[in-house]
Order: sequence, then structure tokens, then C-alpha cells
Amino acid sequence: TLLLELHQAGLPVEVIVNTIISNPQSFESHLEILEELLNQLDVASQLAYVEQIHETY
Repeated sequence: TLLLELHQAGLPVEVIVNTIISNPQSFESHLEILEELLNQLDVASQLAYVEQIHETY
């Protein structure tokens, strides 16, 4: 997918995760990618994003 290609091109995981989270349409369809990307982050970052997702959705 485009998001994974952007990641492979060097776009930071955080930027991609924020893009997915901030777009309700992409959020539903990118849960698998989101999970994959979050797994690359440290636990503190993962928790911060999980919190952000809960607040947003």
C-alpha cells in the first residue's frame, strides 16, 4: 500500500501513524498497517498512540 511504501521510503512511523489516526476513513481500512507500525515503536510511544486513538474514536 501507499503508506507502507512511504514508510519504506523513509517517512517516519510517527507521521504515518498520525495520518492514519487523523483520518476516520483511513483508520478503519488501515488497522492492520497501524498495528504493524505501532509494533515498531517503543512501549511508551505505543501507549501514547493507543490513548490518542481512544480519545479520537
